[in-house]
Amino acid sequence: MNIYENVKKKCKAKGISIAKLERAANLSVGSISHWRVSDPKLGNVKAIADYLHCTIDELL
Repeated sequence: MNIYENVKKKCKAKGISIAKLERAANLSVGSISHWRVSDPKLGNVKAIADYLHCTIDELL
């Protein structure tokens, strides 16, 4: 499972959309979807982990 799938799973469990997560983490629209084919910046992963109240390791 890649980081995109892990983020998607966490969002579903918390009842939020990827788009809402991107807005909350100050990421551009489609940033997280792009993680299917490219590696995200560590700062972006940290912002997502903080918002989802999980560790970076859980997302990776």
